[in-house]
Amino acid sequence: MPQFVDDRLNEFLQSDGGSIAHLGPSGSFSHEVCSSISSRVRPEPRRTFGDVIDAVVTQNVDYGLIPIYNTIAGQIIAGWSALLDSGVIAVGAYVHRISLALLAREGATLSTIRRVVSHSAALRQSSHWQRRMLIGAQVSHSTAAGAALVSRTRSRELAAIGSPNLADRYNLSLVAHDIANDVDNETTFLLIQRQNDTAATDNKFQRTSQICCPVSPNVLLSRVAPEGERANERERLRSQISFTCRSGRALEIFLKNEDGSTNETLIHGCSVRTEGRYLGHIPVAATNVDRLYRAFGFQSNFLRDHFLGNIPKDNSYIVIYSRVLQ
Repeated sequence: MPQFVDDRLNEFLQSDGGSIAHLGPSGSFSHEVCSSISSRVRPEPRRTFGDVIDAVVTQNVDYGLIPIYNTIAGQIIAGWSALLDSGVIAVGAYVHRISLALLAREGATLSTIRRVVSHSAALRQSSHWQRRMLIGAQVSHSTAAGAALVSRTRSRELAAIGSPNLADRYNLSLVAHDIANDVDNETTFLLIQRQNDTAATDNKFQRTSQICCPVSPNVLLSRVAPEGERANERERLRSQISFTCRSGRALEIFLKNEDGSTNETLIHGCSVRTEGRYLGHIPVAATNVDRLYRAFGFQSNFLRDHFLGNIPKDNSYIVIYSRVLQ
């Protein structure tokens, strides 16, 4: 379901399609989103998020697709890290419902399976089920890559977590359905384009209003207190950061003024003093600010009450800052 996409771009996607680089191999959730955008779209699988960005920047494809937020796992940090200051612009966002299943070789059962393999985001989304079943986990670069690995092995102890559609594609059996932590499991994907190739780089899209996207406590901790820092200092920062992030989905939004100053940051409805470090940004071509906020997992009613009257309606930048309570 599209959250924001320019009308002219949508017309092009429906008529001429174009190629879209995505995290592969075929059968990943990114691949499913590509197929849902338009029947004329040509999905182009890539191994990593960085490879997707490179394909867009070097014009080997028309567009790229990067997952950036999940309603269970929170912000997808690997996706954001690839996007920041990369020379692309976000021209659309799509929300895709995620259904997670357990897939294994024929003959495997819950009693034979000892380990699961999947993308880190899918593993976080199904963490409750894994703990309940006392199953170990290993990370693959995508859900489809995990299914491909299981398909190549003869072991009945290894299973993959991913879309039920992977079963037919990789000749696997469905061992369990709906294993996500919550039935309301959705991921937001950004559709990106090389920045110089889009009309969205006109002056009307170059505004100074900015959205500060939250990142996970561990990512913030690694930035402000690297390994080797005194243990007590790291623990102090961890407790502060955990309060700030609230399961990695804190509301940290500010406006950058023309003179470079910022207004106070509101976190979960409380005005606090914070200290920020700039980590990078990505421009966004979006005219519907309310939809833009929802696409990044922010609580739209909170934002509507506090921010919508103050933010220009024509465009924003997403800016990643690390924020620590003073």
